[in-house]
Amino acid sequence: MAKNLVIVESPSKATTIKKFLGSTYEVIASNGHVRDLPKSQLGIDIENDFEPKYITIRGKGELLAKLRKEVKKADKVYLATDPDREGEAISWHLSKALKLDDKNAKRITFNEITKNAVKQSIKQARKIDMDLVDAQQARRVLDRMVGYQISPVLWAKVKRGLSAGRVQSVALRIIADREEQINAFIAKEYWTLSGEFKIDGEKKPLAADFYGTLKEKMTIESKEQAEKIIEEIKKSKFEISDIKDLQSKLFECVKNNDVKKYSQFHSLVGDLSTDWLQKIFQYYYADRKEKMQDYTPKSLAELISKLVGDNDTIIDMCAGSGALAIQRWNLNHDSKFILYEFDETVLPFLLFNMALRNIDCIVLHSNVLWQETYHTYKIYQGKIYGTFREIENYTAELEGISLISNPPYNVKWDIPPFAQIQPRFCECEVPPEGNANFAFILTALSMIDGKAVFLLPCSVLNTTNKKESAIRKYLVDKNLVESVIMCPQNMFEATSIATCIIVFNKKKSTTKTEIVDARNICETEAREQRGQYGSKAHTNRVYKKNVNVFSDENMQKITYAIENQKTEKDFSVCVSVRDISTHNYRLDASCYFEIDVNNIPVHRDYSDIVNDINRIVAEKNACKLTINESLAKSLGFDVELYKAKQEISGLNELLQKLGASALVEQNYFMTSKKKNEIRFENNSKDILSSILVLILNNWKQHIFYLNQEENRYLAELRDALLPELMSGKIEV
Repeated sequence: MAKNLVIVESPSKATTIKKFLGSTYEVIASNGHVRDLPKSQLGIDIENDFEPKYITIRGKGELLAKLRKEVKKADKVYLATDPDREGEAISWHLSKALKLDDKNAKRITFNEITKNAVKQSIKQARKIDMDLVDAQQARRVLDRMVGYQISPVLWAKVKRGLSAGRVQSVALRIIADREEQINAFIAKEYWTLSGEFKIDGEKKPLAADFYGTLKEKMTIESKEQAEKIIEEIKKSKFEISDIKDLQSKLFECVKNNDVKKYSQFHSLVGDLSTDWLQKIFQYYYADRKEKMQDYTPKSLAELISKLVGDNDTIIDMCAGSGALAIQRWNLNHDSKFILYEFDETVLPFLLFNMALRNIDCIVLHSNVLWQETYHTYKIYQGKIYGTFREIENYTAELEGISLISNPPYNVKWDIPPFAQIQPRFCECEVPPEGNANFAFILTALSMIDGKAVFLLPCSVLNTTNKKESAIRKYLVDKNLVESVIMCPQNMFEATSIATCIIVFNKKKSTTKTEIVDARNICETEAREQRGQYGSKAHTNRVYKKNVNVFSDENMQKITYAIENQKTEKDFSVCVSVRDISTHNYRLDASCYFEIDVNNIPVHRDYSDIVNDINRIVAEKNACKLTINESLAKSLGFDVELYKAKQEISGLNELLQKLGASALVEQNYFMTSKKKNEIRFENNSKDILSSILVLILNNWKQHIFYLNQEENRYLAELRDALLPELMSGKIEV
C-alpha cells in the first residue's frame, strides 16, 4: 500500500510522475480547480473584508471523495500543482477541501517533468505560499466584482450582452484613447510612384518603385511634383546595376560547397534545431493564392516527427523548406531523407537547410502526383557541412521507409492519363480533380511499407464527396488508419484553418484506430506576422498575431494515448473498423465520444448559447459573398452553402421570456445580375474578419466550418429547451 500521495493537476503528468516515484507513491490528478465562487450569485461578502464564499465545482464531488479515501491511507500528502499563482491556489483549495494539516501536507513544485526534478522537489517540500494564494484570490474577487456589478449596468444603459472586466475595461479605455488620437490626426498629402519596365528576353515586366535620385531620397508631396518626376523619367534610360536574389545566392552556396558561408550563417543563428529560413520564404517568396503554400508550424512538425516511428529513412513528399525533416533530424541525427518538392522557388532554401545541417538526403524536384522528376540532387555528409551533387537515374527503395507530409490543402490537380489503372488508384477511386487531398494520401501509400503521417484539413475526416468518401472507406476497410488527431484552429500564421494529423500504417498490429480530440489542450503564443496581401502599405505591415501551439506536455499526452490506445473522456477513444463503419466511415472525434446519460450536466445559460450562435452568424455575415450562379457552379461551390433566411421570430419570443438575447438573422449570401462577379461585403464596422483573404476554396472551407459550428450551438439550444418544454416548466 502506498504511504505517500502526490496530487497533480493533469492526468498525463500523473502517469509520468508515477513511473518516476515507484510503488510507494500514489499519484492522482485533480483536473484543475476543485472549488470556485458560485455562478448564480456574487459569492463575495463585501461587508466582511470581501470574504469569498467557495463551493465545490459541479462534477468534482466524486473526485474529492476518491482523494479523501487516498488521504486516509497516506502518511504524507504532496501537493504538486503547477508552479505559479494559480497552481498555489489550487493546492490551498485542495488542502481545505481534503482537511489537510501542515504536518501531513507539503507543497512541492518543479519546472520540468524529469525524474531528477520530481525527486528533488520532494526533498525541498515546503508549506503553501499564502502570499501567492492571496494574490490569486484578489484577482478572482476583482474579476467577479467588476464583471457581476458593472456588466448589468451596461446591459441596462447601453446594450444587453456587453461585459466589463478588470482587464478588458482598461484595454477598452486604451482603445478609446487611441481612437481619439486617430480622429485628431492631421492628414498630410503624399504621393507614390510605381512603374513596370519591359526587359528583353523576359515575359514578365520588372516592377519598381521610385525612392529618389542617386544623391538623396525624395518625398513626393503634391500631384504637380509627381507629374514633373514622371516627365523626367520618360526622358531617361534605365539599366539593372545589381540583383539581390537570395534564392540564387543560396543555390550557389550549396552548389559550390561554400563552407565559409555555411559557417557565417551557422554562427549567426547558432541553434540549428529550427528552420530559420522558413519565415523568410513565406514572407517574400511563397505563393499562398495559387499554390496554397502554408509552411508547417514547429510544434506540429515536432509532433509529426514523433508519430512516424523508428524508421531510419523518411520521405517528405511536399518538403517545402524542410521544416518537417529538420524536426525529425532533431530526434535522430542519423536519419536519412528522400525529399520531394515541386516548387522550384523553394528548392534552394531546402538544399541549403539540408547541407547546413549535414543531413544525408536525396532532394527531388518532382511532381509527385504525376510521378515525374525533373532534377535529382544528393547531399552527402561531410566533416561539418554537407556536400552537393546532381545525380541521374535515381530509384527509391520502398523497404523500411516511412513518410511525413504537409501537402497543399484542397488544391485542384490534373488527373494523369490512365490514372484508373495505376496501382495507387486501381483498388478504389481516382480522387476528384477539384481536390488533391486524397491523391496525396494514395500516392504516399504506394511509396512506402511503413507509416505515413499527414497534416491535412479536417474536411478529409467527414467529406461527403462520393469519390472521397469511397477512398476513406477503402482506407478504413484495409485497416490502414492507425490514429487521427484533431488539432486546434489558428496554428498556422497565415491561415486559421482547422487541421488534423492522420497516421496511416501498412503494418498495423491491431484492428483498432485511436481518435484524439486535441483541440482544447493547446497553448497560445504571440508571433510577429507580416502582411502578405493587399496594398503595399498592408504587405509591409508587421503586427502581432496569437497562434496556438502544442507544448511538450500536450504532445506527450497525445503520443501516450496513441501508443497505449487509451480512452479518456472528451479526449481520446479507441474504435474498431466496425465502429467506424456504423458512422458512415467518418473519422471526426465528435462521432465517437459517449455521453453519460446518468450524469448529463445542466445546460449553459441561454444567453451564452445565443451569444455563441450570434457570433458565428456575425462572422458568416462578415464573409458575405455575392457571386453569379453559373460562375459558382464552375468553381465547384455547393449550393447548400447558401442557406435561406430562417424564421426565428417565434424562437426569439421564447428566448425573451427566458431573459436571453435574440438570435440575429443570417445574411451572408446574395445573388448578382452581373456576370462573372465576385464581391465580398462587410457592412459591420464591429467585425474584422480574418477570413476574407481566403478566397474561393478556402472561403468555402471556412463557411462549411461555420455552418457546422452553428449547427452545434443550435443543437445545444435545442437540447436545453426540449426538457423544459416537455416538462411544462416553460410554455411557448
